[in-house]
Amino acid sequence: MHITFARRLSFFIRHYSHLGALTLLAIWPLLVSGIPTIGDGRNHFYRLSELAWHIQHGEVYPRWFADMHYGFGAPVLNYYAPFTYYLTLAFRLFTPSIAVCILLGYVLMMAVAVFGTYFWVRDQFDSALAGFVAAAAYGLAPYMYINIFPRVVGNGSLAVAVLVGLSSRS
Repeated sequence: MHITFARRLSFFIRHYSHLGALTLLAIWPLLVSGIPTIGDGRNHFYRLSELAWHIQHGEVYPRWFADMHYGFGAPVLNYYAPFTYYLTLAFRLFTPSIAVCILLGYVLMMAVAVFGTYFWVRDQFDSALAGFVAAAAYGLAPYMYINIFPRVVGNGSLAVAVLVGLSSRS
């Protein structure tokens, strides 16, 4: 049976639009306040800017960020996991702003967390309502906001979101 793209899109919108609304509600504080500037927020901004510069100049995996720490440099990617930086930097294809890229990275992490929790709980309890309640509880939990705002932990937020999403059978 051949299923067209329009039918798949219609099915997705019909069955999962409530999760999209929940994701929008979960990311609203982030969209209103902008990128976090407390904690490590500025450090991640500078690191992402530095990585963008290196990639633009042909160095895909730089071992040394020469402009960090007042020009003395730092081996950032030797000690900090680079996946979320590359994932966030992929949004540079759509916008030139590093700040918008960081926001879109957090939006993606929250969406993965909400959808992943929904699918996991729905599969575990065989109930769409239980999946929605769990997705709302997890997506709106203070833990998510503490990871994003004061702590600015991109890797931790993404890891928890992906682990929950990969645990489902969907």
